[in-house]
Amino acid sequence: MSLNNSSNSEEENSLDFNSSSSDESEEDLQQFILSDSDDSSNSEIDDDNEDNDVFTWQEYSRKNKLDNMLVEYNEVSKYDKNLKSFQQPLDFFLYFLDEDTLNSICNSSDLYYKNNNKTNRAKTHHKQWLQPTISEIKNYIGILIYMGVIRKPQLRMYWKLEEKISQFSLKSYMTFERFMSIKTNFHLKYTNKKMNYLNNIKEFMKQLAQKFQTSYTPQQNLCIDESMIKFKGRTHMKVFMPLKPIRYGLKVYVLAESESGFLLNLSLHEGKNYQLVNLIGDLVDHYKNKGYIVAFDRFYTTTNVIQQLSHNGFYALGMCMKNRIKSNETITEKQKKIEKHESVFYVNKQKDLLLTIWRDTKVLNLITNFGNNSVETITRQQNESKISVNCPQIIKQYQSSSKGVDYLDQMIQYYNHEIRSKKWHNKQPKVK
Repeated sequence: MSLNNSSNSEEENSLDFNSSSSDESEEDLQQFILSDSDDSSNSEIDDDNEDNDVFTWQEYSRKNKLDNMLVEYNEVSKYDKNLKSFQQPLDFFLYFLDEDTLNSICNSSDLYYKNNNKTNRAKTHHKQWLQPTISEIKNYIGILIYMGVIRKPQLRMYWKLEEKISQFSLKSYMTFERFMSIKTNFHLKYTNKKMNYLNNIKEFMKQLAQKFQTSYTPQQNLCIDESMIKFKGRTHMKVFMPLKPIRYGLKVYVLAESESGFLLNLSLHEGKNYQLVNLIGDLVDHYKNKGYIVAFDRFYTTTNVIQQLSHNGFYALGMCMKNRIKSNETITEKQKKIEKHESVFYVNKQKDLLLTIWRDTKVLNLITNFGNNSVETITRQQNESKISVNCPQIIKQYQSSSKGVDYLDQMIQYYNHEIRSKKWHNKQPKVK
């Protein structure tokens, strides 16, 4: 297996582990479901099925080293050949949001309006509803993106011509009344049948994920993390995460390329119990047995998850909470007495897991199914001078492989807009 080693220069070897996951601080895993009920047990990841037997860990040596037969990575990072003919950004956008999807939005929005306005109460200040066309849906989505780039304090201000600041009015594309009408009735997919209302959203997300996976072959390093969609309305899926930039909203589990942050797969948190093995297995299913490296933080890391990924042909590494290591007394004592910048390595009895313990500002526990006890010298800033410290190579590999979802969140924030949905008490009630 070939790993992308960084340059030996001081700039590239300078790492900051102060923001790394820690077993000492449990508060970064605080999550609360805000719903009409007080029962928050459904929000937790279910790892009770994990085997709680104590592992037999042995110190890493020439005799006690990993014996995994993992798949060699032979993929070539590339885009789909159909994308090479695209010349404009709009061509790429419409590749993911194709005509069939836009046509479904038009029909679903029209069906939603008709089923929720059967009383046909006339309002003189509202124009008669017309089914939106594909062109209007394109304009509507384009206006939303424009609002994410150009910020204004009031929604109506986008339809006023501002000659002094050389911004154009949106009147030539869509009237304000028409925009609000489509906004009120916009639906990705709508049906009269009684069913789980998330099914339509999940189907749309699945279609997008398939487009992402077929359009681009990622590089070897992938990462899994959660992303937040800002939302303060009323739903049982709403989560409060106090240490996230977006504290209230909907949580999405995301698989992304580590280098660029390219989104590869996503799964919406529905406010119910998940088994970690199944959750991660569903996210990475498209890339099985191809030799990809998958990194994730301590929220997802268990010994069972790493072993299952090994079985599916992945190189896996993740920071781990000390209560999930299944450690014996020897390792527990070592974690307490380890000196700063000292590292120790252990292998389990089956020789398919490597446990790396390293103390930086805090004790870090990393579990992987590949690697060895190699240690590198990195440069750290201390006061006004630089010092050299020893760092395990596998820790450095994790640091470079776990930032993909952070890059994705950063790029999304460039086009974020603050448009609130219509208040629930202003919506017209459904007619039974």
